[in-house]
Amino acid sequence: VRVYWNAWVTQVYRLYKHADFLEMESTIGPNIDVSDGLGKEVISRFSTSLNSGNEFFTDSQGLEYLLRIRDYRPF
Repeated sequence: VRVYWNAWVTQVYRLYKHADFLEMESTIGPNIDVSDGLGKEVISRFSTSLNSGNEFFTDSQGLEYLLRIRDYRPF
């Protein structure tokens, strides 16, 4: 699935046959429109019915998986 949000944000979702994962590719830029004088922040939000006990992993640019805990802030 290819999603074109606007001229500077696109996303591609790939689900391979017999795979147990979904691959997502995001492209931001190269020319981000700031002519309105406002900065931009691009996020992706996902919802699921999976019961993960508030734990999930994020991928840091394909380099490593990081454990995240929802609403947890270490002191």
